[in-house]
Amino acid sequence: MTALNATTAGATGYLWAPGGAITATLTPSVAAAGTTVYTVTVTGAGGCTATRTATIVVNPLPVATVSNNGPICEGQALTLTANVSTFTPLPYDYVWSNGTTTNDVGTSSSVTVTNSATLADAITYTVIITDNNGCSTTATTLPIVNANPTVTVNSPTVCVGSLITLTAVPVGGTSPYTYAWTEPGTGGTLTITDNVSTIASAVPGDAGPYTVVVTDNKTCKATATATVVVNTNPTVSVANVTVCEGNAINLTATATGTATLSYAWAEPGTGGTLTITDNVSTIASAVPGDAGIYTVTVSDGNTPSCRATATATVVVNANPIVLLM
Repeated sequence: MTALNATTAGATGYLWAPGGAITATLTPSVAAAGTTVYTVTVTGAGGCTATRTATIVVNPLPVATVSNNGPICEGQALTLTANVSTFTPLPYDYVWSNGTTTNDVGTSSSVTVTNSATLADAITYTVIITDNNGCSTTATTLPIVNANPTVTVNSPTVCVGSLITLTAVPVGGTSPYTYAWTEPGTGGTLTITDNVSTIASAVPGDAGPYTVVVTDNKTCKATATATVVVNTNPTVSVANVTVCEGNAINLTATATGTATLSYAWAEPGTGGTLTITDNVSTIASAVPGDAGIYTVTVSDGNTPSCRATATATVVVNANPIVLLM
């Protein structure tokens, strides 16, 4: 505070009120805002006195707080707001600092530090507020920026009629997590159990993108997308065969599919040797034990789990016995 100076030539004494100081100068000590009138009585060499007064006005400091919009998640906007709770003269000047540089986050009462916060933005911010009297105050705030979780989800390739299983695997953030799944919407019913989403029997309309949004315990989110491929099963048919003993048995599977097909044959197993060449199965010389049901299973080369099965019934007739008399 500025000192009051009553130095007078020829003076022999000084008396200040309030306070009782007897020096020529007085530095007022004021603990609170307000107006104080100081009087000094100066005594000269002949005992004569003179009196003067000075008025000291101490303005109140602004009282301020700073708030932030936290806790927030990574990627969200970070905003700081200063509030003055005393009625000191307007306008106010705001000087913001992040502890390293000053005025780097704005000079208004509310500032957006960033529109996409990172963990590094969770530091102490300071604002110095100065009113129209030149009186200043300081306030600080420390926002919380929570880390987002991450999530991955598998992208299965299945066959028509097979089970579709999607499993979301979250990492980071704060557990427990909740899961929101969306599907293409043109196929079967999606059954959701937390991080696992299933369709019991796939149809072609189930193919497409599936999205899962994971929300952690602090409302921070992560998103992942899976692509489901639904392959059609091959088709196959094989004709029944009736032959006589000793003749060849020829079974031919007629199949369609989207890739190279493989064939697996199964026979009754009590007759001759089955010779297999892809879709054709033969027995060179039929015997009665070759009669029965033959099964062929066709698998798709791209998705071996995509299969089709057909059966054929083989009848082996006995040859007549000729007796010559």
